[in-house]
Amino acid sequence: MSSIVEYVLFAALLLTTGSVVLMYRKLKRFDGLTSEYQRALRDAAAALTAARETLAAVHAESSETIALLGRKTDQAQRLIDEIDERIGTAAAAPQRSGDAGRFPPVG
Repeated sequence: MSSIVEYVLFAALLLTTGSVVLMYRKLKRFDGLTSEYQRALRDAAAALTAARETLAAVHAESSETIALLGRKTDQAQRLIDEIDERIGTAAAAPQRSGDAGRFPPVG
């Protein structure tokens, strides 16, 4: 009878050993997947940081461009006003026959 008990215990030991080996393999595979997941998260974080820095640079450049465009628009409007004023002054001034169609001297 002791031999039957020994066979049962030996079979249980083999099943337990097989289960432990399978569990070890699963844990090892899980550890590898965790490493890949961590690497993917680091890469994603780096990409998001680079995107944030790029957006900040674009925002700064666009702000400078808008300010420059505003200054140039104001400058252009002043020049247009000055040209309109000179045209109005030239039209109101009595014209001599030799000076017809000329603008007054700038100065």
